[in-house]
Amino acid sequence: VTGSIFIYIPPDSVQITGPLTGTVNQNYVYTASVSPLTTTLPLTYVWQTDGHSPITSVGGITSTATFSYLTHGLQHVMVTAYDYGGSSSVIDQHDLMIDYRVYLPLVLKNS
Repeated sequence: VTGSIFIYIPPDSVQITGPLTGTVNQNYVYTASVSPLTTTLPLTYVWQTDGHSPITSVGGITSTATFSYLTHGLQHVMVTAYDYGGSSSVIDQHDLMIDYRVYLPLVLKNS
C-alpha cells in the first residue's frame, strides 16, 4: 500500500488592503491576503475593528469583510489569519481616517 505525504505549509504573513479615508455611514470593504499562495488550507480569519463585534470566517488564501462607521476619526481594522490547526497565526492592521461631513441644503435666492 502506498500513501501520500502531507506537507504542511503555515502562513508567513497576511496583508489587508482597503480604503485609507472615508466618511461616516458608508460601507468599506477590506481584503486580507495570506502568503505564501501554497499555505495549507483552510484558514480561519478573525476580523476586528473599532465599534464592531469580531467577524470570523473560514476559507482560502483571501478573505473579505465590510464595515461602516458611525463616528469620525481614526479607525483601526485588524485581521488575524490562523492555520487549519490553529497553531500558527499572522496579523495585520490597517488604518482608516473617517471624516465627518455635513452637507447643508443649497438655497438660491431669485433676484
